[in-house]
Amino acid sequence: MKPDVKRILAKLTSQEVKLSKITNIEDFISNAEYGLETFEDLLSDYKVAYTKASDVIKFDVSDAVTQAEGDLDDLLIDIKELGIDIPPKVKEAQKRIASLESDMKDAERRLESF
Repeated sequence: MKPDVKRILAKLTSQEVKLSKITNIEDFISNAEYGLETFEDLLSDYKVAYTKASDVIKFDVSDAVTQAEGDLDDLLIDIKELGIDIPPKVKEAQKRIASLESDMKDAERRLESF
């Protein structure tokens, strides 16, 4: 073969390698772009779930505990006025409310840690 043909063939082989490299680069870029899109979708889902979780603690749980505490306080006043011992069910309700308050604070701390 003539030197020019060898040089041309070498150049063509080199170009194929370069084309293969750019294809690999484009694949990596596409994978990174897809990863960022996935991240944005997941972050959006996270924000929605975080807000829902926060609202459940702030409103549903907190309101129910506050209402239970108020009713329990009223009941304890009535029991005291009657001069009777606190019934076991009432003592159990006191324990459960205290546990709920602790769990609620823990849930709030966990939310803040996100």
